[in-house]
Amino acid sequence: MPETRSDARPIGVIVFGAEPLPETPNVGGVHPILRHALALQSAGIDCIAVAGAPTDRVPADPRGLWTLVPWTPDLESVPVLAVRADTTYHRQLLRRAATELPTHGVTRFGSMTTAPHAASIGSGARTIDALLHDASPTDATEPALLPEEFVLPARTADERHAASRSHLRSLRKATGGVFERIYMRPISMHLTRMLMNTRVTPNAMTIVTFAHAVLAAALVCTDSRGLQIAGGLLHIWMRVVDCIDGELARLRYQSSRFGEWLDSVCDGIGLALLVAAATYQAAKADPRLLPVGAVGVAAWMGVQLLQYRAAQLAGGAGNFQQIEWGHRAKTKTPIERFVGKVEMSLRIDAISTYYGLAIAFGWFAPLVVAHTTVAVVAIVYFGAQVLKLAKRRSAEHNANVQEAQEAHP
Repeated sequence: MPETRSDARPIGVIVFGAEPLPETPNVGGVHPILRHALALQSAGIDCIAVAGAPTDRVPADPRGLWTLVPWTPDLESVPVLAVRADTTYHRQLLRRAATELPTHGVTRFGSMTTAPHAASIGSGARTIDALLHDASPTDATEPALLPEEFVLPARTADERHAASRSHLRSLRKATGGVFERIYMRPISMHLTRMLMNTRVTPNAMTIVTFAHAVLAAALVCTDSRGLQIAGGLLHIWMRVVDCIDGELARLRYQSSRFGEWLDSVCDGIGLALLVAAATYQAAKADPRLLPVGAVGVAAWMGVQLLQYRAAQLAGGAGNFQQIEWGHRAKTKTPIERFVGKVEMSLRIDAISTYYGLAIAFGWFAPLVVAHTTVAVVAIVYFGAQVLKLAKRRSAEHNANVQEAQEAHP
């Protein structure tokens, strides 16, 4: 394996071939050049050069996220991660390549002469010239792709259509819940494909999802049994729609911390509204269930606040799946082991499915009692987890401070 380097910041190079790209060659809703630039930026490369084509062949970036500069001899000694303009890559591939930049030579993915490729370059203009002519540098190495990664051509309409399907399939999350894998993602992928070439943004889809949740709760509050059933089923459908914002964000490189927080907050409030609506219906038959449901709603919102705090401790992002919960650690307490075993059956996709079906069958009282019981247990568990995370972060901070003081007495 080539020696990696960390003493110089790499640049990205988009290599154009002899054939011009068509005017509308979108792959997964994004122009290939824009996709390359966004992928390079997500890999930590903020300076992007162009080789083999004038800059007017590169679409302008309306977001202003990178700088396009021509290839010059001054850049020949800088470590470079190069991609071909007429190909497309798995969204994680360039990030992995950026961590494996060699001190010299070329690391490439796929044969230059027979298939599209990505290449990490460290030997200057000779290598760039070889790339432009599909030559094979003598000092090149060719590591294997990971099972989920791909390098695909994007020259013709058929190739771009096939590449878009591959990008969509790559959006499936290995950490997804049971019901998310069974029916939510298979349906949402089709909806995302229909929306990927539109101007609909991930945050707009989050608002649409929240509107579904509000409408579902409102229907459950009505006196019509048919509308109550519709509300329960709409809440389940809402969870399918909820997948789209994340899929669009990953597909188009439109992820943001604000978007993650917006999605998490709307998810929490949306489920609380449904439980409140179920409590309203249950209390009409048995007023004693009103305080029970109120405690359940309050406990659920407390769980959300604890998860928000844990997300801040984990780095400030609103994605709860990135939190280092104890039930995902290698060393677990007995309680954490139990939570780890039942986690997939109590994820938000599963909860929404259970609750939607319970409302459709008219099981308001059992839903309220079960939710309150689980929510109270959850607030105790997650409270302990947040304290554990806070102590760990405090210890890490103190260790870093002590190390800095010892390094610079």
